[in-house]
Amino acid sequence: LRRLGWGAVPPAGVVVSDRVRRVAEEEAARVLRLACHRRGTVAALLATWPADPSARTDDEWSALRAALADGTDGATIRSRTRQITGYIAVHGRLPADVCELEGQPAVA
Repeated sequence: LRRLGWGAVPPAGVVVSDRVRRVAEEEAARVLRLACHRRGTVAALLATWPADPSARTDDEWSALRAALADGTDGATIRSRTRQITGYIAVHGRLPADVCELEGQPAVA
């Protein structure tokens, strides 16, 4: 976060310990990393969306695995496929990206 210049800066007159600031920065970094991972997974699924997502062919699976990041597990694929399928059921079309598919992340 510091390399990007996104450090947490308290308002003028407010004193915050270095530990609290570092915890806030770490939480923000974790949310950003997770969002980047979700964006890549959803983009790969949308780019290779099959005619029938419940019965992908071997070629469709190969295309999907090639588009996904290494190490993406089957549970993530199933979960995001269900999420996209639910979006299609409500809106009648594919979402443009993860921002349209999900709301903003909730953090403590």
